[in-house]
Amino acid sequence: MKNIPVVMALGLALFLTGSAPMADTGSRRVGGADALITMVDRDPRVARDRFIDALASAERRQVMCVALNSYFEARGSTAADRLGTAMVVRNRAQRTGQDFCTIVFAPAQFSWTAMPRQSLIPRDGAMWLRCLREAYAVVTDRDMHDITGGATHFYNPRVVRPAWARMASSSQMIGAHRYLVIDHWGRGR
Repeated sequence: MKNIPVVMALGLALFLTGSAPMADTGSRRVGGADALITMVDRDPRVARDRFIDALASAERRQVMCVALNSYFEARGSTAADRLGTAMVVRNRAQRTGQDFCTIVFAPAQFSWTAMPRQSLIPRDGAMWLRCLREAYAVVTDRDMHDITGGATHFYNPRVVRPAWARMASSSQMIGAHRYLVIDHWGRGR
């Protein structure tokens, strides 16, 4: 019952501003792409991909952000679902003109970015390598077929039923997630 005021405050912030308050950027919370990528790079337990490590730093940074998002949003699902989460990031980047890392680490967009940094180290090496390679394909191949049909959002219907999902003009299930196209999202940003 102690958490009710916090939940109410978060709900009020969402209602008034359209987004949740930014995550604490102190040492325990994700402070953005660069802080997390540096932490992942320095952790000797994280699986390495020489090809990804050899990329130019700007391109590698974008691949890492998309891979982290796919890993933490869909690592327990299908390859198509992981690809779908990456495509949502790409679709948002194309709509807004922002880079992939800005999209992934925008406030209140992907729930895992509000978790403590220490819990954001990819521990499943084989899955992390898959996410890296899938993210590389999405970031570098602009002509890659979009299996989501232009989706800008996704959610797991077994976990949550967000009110914003009603604004979708189309949706489809891929793996554990429902992918939605919200036509007005990102326009005019």
